[in-house]
Amino acid sequence: MSASQFKSAGSDAVVEVRVEAAAGGREGAFRVHVSDRTIELEVRRRGPSEGFLHVQGRVLPYYAVRRAGEVEVWIDGRRHVIERALPAARRGAAAAGMQAVEVKAPMPGTILKILVKSGDAVAAHQPLIVMESMKMEMTLSASGAGRVGEVRCREGELVAMNTVLVRFVEEAAEGS
Repeated sequence: MSASQFKSAGSDAVVEVRVEAAAGGREGAFRVHVSDRTIELEVRRRGPSEGFLHVQGRVLPYYAVRRAGEVEVWIDGRRHVIERALPAARRGAAAAGMQAVEVKAPMPGTILKILVKSGDAVAAHQPLIVMESMKMEMTLSASGAGRVGEVRCREGELVAMNTVLVRFVEEAAEGS
């Protein structure tokens, strides 16, 4: 069992998380230690990025998307963005504007609103796209500062999971 440190995107609070296989060796069963709490859970996958969590007698649907050093997870209709806490040297690079080159649809859904256009400069965590999936509205945001190169969707469009919605241009010379 190894410990990792994580934080919610946009927060400086770091939480230590340890995951171990649950007693009995059942596949997908884990004991998760978060700070001073221990949670027993079972993961039943329905696909590479979705499935159900069985936690304390409850069955919670989940969807997860990994991108640019963070994981965006929807559990029981709530959105969580989690990133691994970086060593100080790498934190500085991330703060300087390093980010994902594109934003993808985290799950199938309908594009409700596009908040940016090609050429727009965006700040870290600035909302880009509002989409609806499973009767839930979610806002997709920029992971860091940058410039929109291309918007690859239209309002009202139905998109599949992992469809590229926004691409950013690299501006290394300008320092993003």
